[in-house]
Amino acid sequence: MMRKISIAVGSLALALCSSTAMAQMPDMEIPENMMSSYDLSGLKGGEWIEYETTSEMVMQGVPPNPQKSSYKIACVGVEGDTVYIESSQMTAMNPMTKDEVQMYAIDKKTGNITKAWQGKAGAAGRELKVKKAEPVANGGGTTVDQSGTAKVSKETIKAGGQDWDCEKIDMDLVTKVAGTESKSKTTTWSSESVAFKFKGGDASGTPANDKIKWEGKAEGKGGMVKMVSDMAGQGYSMKTVMEIKASGTDAKMSLKK
Repeated sequence: MMRKISIAVGSLALALCSSTAMAQMPDMEIPENMMSSYDLSGLKGGEWIEYETTSEMVMQGVPPNPQKSSYKIACVGVEGDTVYIESSQMTAMNPMTKDEVQMYAIDKKTGNITKAWQGKAGAAGRELKVKKAEPVANGGGTTVDQSGTAKVSKETIKAGGQDWDCEKIDMDLVTKVAGTESKSKTTTWSSESVAFKFKGGDASGTPANDKIKWEGKAEGKGGMVKMVSDMAGQGYSMKTVMEIKASGTDAKMSLKK
């Protein structure tokens, strides 16, 4: 199986931020593997990143409605094999929970969440239910067909007031799902200097999907610095920009567990 390059994970993080969070209820269930894409082995207490997202969807017959949001993710403690992460990713876009954060106790060895809380900074968090990850059988029953091109290069960019040496991946794809076709152009910049790194994969550099023509080999290491995506499908188009707004090393635990 090909490694999970950072663009795929970055797209997943964006999807969680822009869609799931808007529909969530205040006391949602937390999948135990929700944070398993991150490599927590070298994460230090106090490290944090704030991301800002701007997006605009254009649909036939619907006025444009630009959206702007931000969320913070922070390592607020390391106790033995347990890492404590606080994040506003799942609460920031919901008016009912925008002033709250979630905190997760994560087992370093498995990457699974063992306990979770939600509440306002300085208050005792409400304990949330952590549910077991359910295996997806046969790809969830949905066939996804992707084709196109991908190019790997190196570039230094500025985000959040500092320069980042990045692996840059440009992807131009056509995706077909259940008979519906969409086109996307996505550029992702990832850096090993980002505190919250995604897990890398094998070093073979051989993509599993032979319908995507690669120029260069993606290492898939580091964390996301910036992503720019243009998507278009039947009756809609959407542009999204997500990038680091700020970062630091002084985060403290704000929820009482």
